[in-house]
Amino acid sequence: MIKLNGKFCVLLLAIVLASNPAFSMGYKCEVKSGKWFAFDDASGKLIEHPLVEQGHYKDFVVDRVSGRMIGDLSNSNSFGEPQVLHMGDEEYSYRAITVYMNSTVALLQVLEYHEGFQKPFLFIDGTNVFSGSCINY
Repeated sequence: MIKLNGKFCVLLLAIVLASNPAFSMGYKCEVKSGKWFAFDDASGKLIEHPLVEQGHYKDFVVDRVSGRMIGDLSNSNSFGEPQVLHMGDEEYSYRAITVYMNSTVALLQVLEYHEGFQKPFLFIDGTNVFSGSCINY
């Protein structure tokens, strides 16, 4: 017969809850790519974002309830706060949008339904586009 002590049960429960996105309160995300519009020509091409190449935009965390991003990338300030459009589940992406006072839009989408530990993300902020992966946090 196996005896389980209280500390082991609490640790096991914490691991199970943390691995379930329904109980996750946030994401920890790593930026792997960044692009922006090439304004100097009319081609509409996206070019490598110099701050990503230089290592300035590395990571951020997301509060899933408020949609707020904190870290190297952000989607909230005194000119706009995010609104969560969908919490994400096994069929749909987590989505949060911010419309700033100057009509600029920021959209965060995390592919919550993607199988596996890491969830791909796309963040569009004005004319900047960032992508990478997130884990439930």
